[in-house]
Amino acid sequence: MLFVKHKNYLIWKAKDGRLKMYTKGNNFKGSDKAPIARRVLEEIMFRVLRDHLKWEDENKVKDSVRRSIKRYTLDIVGRLDLSNVRLEDLILIQSVRSPSVYKSNRDGSGNVHAKRAEALERLLGRKITGAAKFRFVVTKMPLPGIENPSKSGVKPIDYMYPVESLSDLSNIDLEWYREMIRNYIRGAFGLTELERTVQRGLHEFM
Repeated sequence: MLFVKHKNYLIWKAKDGRLKMYTKGNNFKGSDKAPIARRVLEEIMFRVLRDHLKWEDENKVKDSVRRSIKRYTLDIVGRLDLSNVRLEDLILIQSVRSPSVYKSNRDGSGNVHAKRAEALERLLGRKITGAAKFRFVVTKMPLPGIENPSKSGVKPIDYMYPVESLSDLSNIDLEWYREMIRNYIRGAFGLTELERTVQRGLHEFM
């Protein structure tokens, strides 16, 4: 078990001859993240664990673990490409309702969720009735008909394209996923920076 901060842990268990990592705590929740965030976290921490199978000086190992997390995050995230990433790992699942369900802005125009629903209706060529679950990927191009699209690091809904409607996988915005993973790792461990030259963060680690 690796204690990161209050009520946040990483736990490793051997199951069927394989090492499995489990997370505990809100820092590692990531329920609104694409599965790739947790997969990369697991790969990073397996390598960190391998480098720190035993130690004698707790203070020294804290700094060493910090450096390892940063190094492997930069290396693994930097090497991500669509040839070695499973499409399923990039999918975000969200429910979308009819545009009329969402509240309008004060000027009477539809809010961002209503505009996204309208764009999906145009793309699919049908009305959305009730709550429909969609499997999205984040793309370089916005949904059709959205004016002044914005790409939030948390919920880039203007750029979330239904997987079934995406004909060219090269349109997937892997750079957005890279930044999302970096932010996930940064937040999970309380790292202020991920640059190689900075050695701060992981407050009260272990």
